[in-house]
Amino acid sequence: MSIAADIQALGPITCLEPWEAKFWARVQKSGPNDCWLWQGCTDTHGYGMVRLAYRAHRSHRIAYLLTHGDFWGILLHSCDTPLCCNPSHLTPGTHADNVRDRDSKGRHVALRGSAHGCALLTEEQVSELRTLFSKGVSRQELASRFGIAHSHTCNIINRRCWRHVK
Repeated sequence: MSIAADIQALGPITCLEPWEAKFWARVQKSGPNDCWLWQGCTDTHGYGMVRLAYRAHRSHRIAYLLTHGDFWGILLHSCDTPLCCNPSHLTPGTHADNVRDRDSKGRHVALRGSAHGCALLTEEQVSELRTLFSKGVSRQELASRFGIAHSHTCNIINRRCWRHVK
């Protein structure tokens, strides 16, 4: 069910007006180009949350819907402020648009190699493993020596992981 359907479930438009006024009362509005910060509940990612027709919705999505009408997809924040409800800071887009926006602003941190929290080996160990394999040491022996699964050894040798290590 969409947000628009939840609003329709509230009943006639006379029912919506007091609800809309309550919503905007929880938004700290400042200048037209400034962020309008949500003052109510938030989710674990820092986005404002509002309950509408017994369902929780992100506050910036409600703000956009109330000013621009129904939309599909996600909303991009030009200001990168999760609490912002200023409709002029919101643009509908796709997940791919959101990823491009995140990457262009340098907000994506891709941890590779030993910097990744789940890494079992270091770059030096991976290099050594590949060198030993090229000298004829079996994959099973390498897996045992480095304390990793045989399948992981195969992935390292075939460069399905640790591609950045020579």
